[in-house]
Amino acid sequence: AGIYFGPDQDNFVRLIVDDGSHGQVLTFKDEIGGGNPTLPTSVQSVNIGSFSSINTLDLRLTGDPSTGKVVASYAINGGAFTTLSSALTLTCSNASKFFSSAARAGVTQNNSGAPNPIIVAYDTFSITRGGTVAVGHPSAIDVRPREGSTAVSRDSFIAVDLNLPNSG
Repeated sequence: AGIYFGPDQDNFVRLIVDDGSHGQVLTFKDEIGGGNPTLPTSVQSVNIGSFSSINTLDLRLTGDPSTGKVVASYAINGGAFTTLSSALTLTCSNASKFFSSAARAGVTQNNSGAPNPIIVAYDTFSITRGGTVAVGHPSAIDVRPREGSTAVSRDSFIAVDLNLPNSG
């Protein structure tokens, strides 16, 4: 479960929580041109402690079109944001794809085949420009089931109420 940013399925960067072969970790990974990740392994399995001690986890991807850098950071239980030790630096041609009107950002969730599925509730999602919510961009304003819901089946319906400021 986490967030992603990029122009298409073969070019993206994501910041996700994962309970897999590396244990309970935060994963910052990229895929450029459908190839293997270019980010160092030191940020692909970051130990953030036991998920059972985390009540809230804020994830942030910050991109700078002038430098082509994408930085990942997180905050646990309302604390200060911690920036991961490595950033993704896109080449000029890739940066123009990522920082274009064709690029997308969103939330992601996948428990397919997971022996220990992660259950998350997304509270808010926004795209900002210069620290303020970008005008004319969609945002999530509510999710169901709500955060803290219990006894929710893994295959139950999930809904997200969106703010869609542009017609069509």
